[in-house]
Amino acid sequence: MVFVAPFVVPILLSAVALGFYDISKKSSVNGNAVMPTLFLSTLSGAVCFTLLAYCNGTLKDAVFCTGTEYFLLWIKAILVGTSWICSYYALHELPITLAAPIRASSPVWTLIGAMILYHECPTSIQFIGMALILGGYVFFTIFGKKEGFKPTSFGMVMILLATVLGSCSTLFDKYLLGVRMIPRDVVQLHFCINSAIYTMIAMFVLKRRTDAPKFNWRWSIPATGILVVLSDFFYFRAVSTPDASIAVLAILRRCNVLIPFLYGCCFWHEVNRSKKLVALIVILAGAALLALFQ
Repeated sequence: MVFVAPFVVPILLSAVALGFYDISKKSSVNGNAVMPTLFLSTLSGAVCFTLLAYCNGTLKDAVFCTGTEYFLLWIKAILVGTSWICSYYALHELPITLAAPIRASSPVWTLIGAMILYHECPTSIQFIGMALILGGYVFFTIFGKKEGFKPTSFGMVMILLATVLGSCSTLFDKYLLGVRMIPRDVVQLHFCINSAIYTMIAMFVLKRRTDAPKFNWRWSIPATGILVVLSDFFYFRAVSTPDASIAVLAILRRCNVLIPFLYGCCFWHEVNRSKKLVALIVILAGAALLALFQ
């Protein structure tokens, strides 16, 4: 009989929702104004979760938190909101078969942080997995250069910043849910609302470029917000599972990269597909070593 850890099913469901979220996000921001797209997407997610909490009768309990907890949840909103800003600008510039696999390198940064903050000690095989993931990341920077995107180009820098900030948020989630023991519905409700407020402020603070495209409404914009709420719903349940390794959760969740990568290859016909697939397999192999050999 095969034993499946309690966190596996919710984190895989989170990964599937996150995969379709990446596709919807690319469809929303491609050739569109970045910040209004991000704000409306985030607002849609906040409205969606608030309505769901109200319908489930959990809204009243989810609203209450202490002043310290509210401050901590604002830190999470700023971390994720900034990561989203970087990610949206990156996807505006980069093909999804380049951006999504680079985001899949986040388990390395998460594992390094878990080693420092939570004393999660990797095995020698896990170190090999880290090396494979970093090697795959190097391959994608090479492919990006061939497609006209240097490692120091705006899009490549933004996707790297989005990845590192996303890893910081993942580590912070373990603290919020596993150490501070803040109820997951409280975390998600305030995170959604605060993220919408933060992205609205950022939209007005960031000056609009004169050559930026005009904003066009697309139904993929609210779909993006709803999908990320659904992904976070399952993700928070996985993180709050006792004894769940934050590094393993990050790895399993980032397997979502398969969905946007295959979609980009099949429907958007992006270039260097076979070479990128090999590099992606290297990254996923490294992720498997990290997850299976604890």
